[in-house]
Amino acid sequence: MLPKDIIVIDGFYSKPDQVRNVALNTKYNTFGDEQNFPGAESEKPFYSSTIKEQFEDLIEKKIKISPEKYVFGKFRYSTKHNIAKTKVHLDHGIGWTGIVYLSKDQDSKGGMGIYKHRKLELMEAPNQEQLRSLQCDNVIEFDAKYVYPITKSKNEWELLHEIPIKYNRLILFKGCKYFHGITEQFGDSINNSRLSQNFFFHELE
Repeated sequence: MLPKDIIVIDGFYSKPDQVRNVALNTKYNTFGDEQNFPGAESEKPFYSSTIKEQFEDLIEKKIKISPEKYVFGKFRYSTKHNIAKTKVHLDHGIGWTGIVYLSKDQDSKGGMGIYKHRKLELMEAPNQEQLRSLQCDNVIEFDAKYVYPITKSKNEWELLHEIPIKYNRLILFKGCKYFHGITEQFGDSINNSRLSQNFFFHELE
């Protein structure tokens, strides 16, 4: 069973084909193999106040978005050939991560994995007491010492949950809290690859 702060909503968009069509026909940037995600990201974000309100309803809190600083509404796609410098990771500096899958079901493989750090027996980012015991001042230092060096080492991570890709499925979760990553890439073009719309935001106290 998924933790309560990992929310999965099927049928998120009322007209997903229109959203997918926008994603297929917009311009994308690529950043080389040194980026933290595989593939390309749209130049522009696409969102409305309705999306923000839906997220607030789902997490039952008001949220703050900062599209100029954190991605909110940009599309991303990755083929089976794309690589990135990280796999299992934490999303630093943000509270919540939202992903809407726009890949067609007949093309899709894998999904979003939630992992356990085997060596440290951690199922989520460490709290302040744990950080001190690990001789880390903050989560960024923890990541540099204990996550990034093993980000692609399968044996270092235990897969706790895999949320499969499904067309027009939304996943909302605390990306700063859970070790997570793409479990499988597929396709050879934007038309049949892993296509998603991504959102990062903070909840207001």
